[in-house]
Amino acid sequence: GRISRNLAVSISAEETSPITGFTAGDGKVIELPRGGKVKIPTARAGAFKGRINFIPRGLPANITAPAGAINANQNAGEFEITLRNTTPTGTYTFYLDAVAEQVDYTHNPEAATAAAERKKEVDALKAKADADAKAASDTKATADKAAADAATAVAQATTAKAAADTALGAANTAAEAAATNAANTKKSAAANPADENLKTAVAMAQKAAEAANAKAAAANEDVAAAQKSLDEATAKAKAADEAKVLADEQAAKATELAAQAAALKTATDKLATDTANAAKAKKVNVPIVSTPVTIKITPAPITLAPPSAAALKQGAMAEVPLAITRLYDFNDQVNLQVVIPSGVAGISIPNTNVPANMSAGKVQISAAANATVGQHQLIVRATMSLNGQALTVEQPLQVTIAKADPAPAETSE
Repeated sequence: GRISRNLAVSISAEETSPITGFTAGDGKVIELPRGGKVKIPTARAGAFKGRINFIPRGLPANITAPAGAINANQNAGEFEITLRNTTPTGTYTFYLDAVAEQVDYTHNPEAATAAAERKKEVDALKAKADADAKAASDTKATADKAAADAATAVAQATTAKAAADTALGAANTAAEAAATNAANTKKSAAANPADENLKTAVAMAQKAAEAANAKAAAANEDVAAAQKSLDEATAKAKAADEAKVLADEQAAKATELAAQAAALKTATDKLATDTANAAKAKKVNVPIVSTPVTIKITPAPITLAPPSAAALKQGAMAEVPLAITRLYDFNDQVNLQVVIPSGVAGISIPNTNVPANMSAGKVQISAAANATVGQHQLIVRATMSLNGQALTVEQPLQVTIAKADPAPAETSE
């Protein structure tokens, strides 16, 4: 897939939706506790009177929320959600993911006409891109051949230059040898001025040296000519290579554009076909979503007020009053239990309850003579049942046990 900065949305003035509204709830926040149940109304608006099936989406875990429907020829309905004692508390917004069944729908023919016109434009664009790609390919082939020919010419010029260098080396060696021979012969003739043969040898050696020098000069000119040819061939090869690179780039771009044009044509052809088919009248299932519903889930149908701290001595008793606030018309009995932490001995607190329709209770704390002295953090646990779901609310209770007063000393008479 691709990431896009923009999303295009098209709105047709030629069409009107057969479903102009689908609402869930009344727009107010629905508040209920764990274990609670609530029925939420649904309604629709518009010309469509067929069946709308829906399922809630976006609810937290541990909620029973079955699929529902607004039946054909009915404008309203309802669905029920049931919370469990493990449903997470908090505020959540959800919606109904719905499908309107067999809606009479004709997609706007203007879209099909526009797609057909676009297809003509893209067909012309693809034809031009194909022609440009072929021309670029032909140019590339010509440039490839020119570069290959230039490379061959460089190779031949390099070989010719190497041969000229070799010939020049040989000519220079021969010239040096002839010069040395001429010098030696002159030296011998100078030592024997009456020797006619040496005089003849001097003339011949001098002539040979001059001929060798002439050959060396000619070989040097051949080297210069070969170097010039090599330089010219190298320059032509460089130009041919640059032309080849440019032709390769242009051919690659033209090929890529042709491929893009082909892909665009495929997509445009499909769009033209799809929009033409879509313009035909048919019955379709239309996905819709409801207005959002916000629910607030609380821990229980009561709140337990933080109890006051209790302080007593070993061997004593104390009462701690407890108060609950009833919510959501919950009026059943609430059971009370105090959890004593491990390591704390000698404290007994019988279970009790807040009777139905009442909001106050109390717990009785008894400290044995050997009760653990100190400040202890106990837990008051209120439990109740709502729709068969066991619910718990807790508050900390601080209990301080002090040592008992010492027994008075016995007096003797």
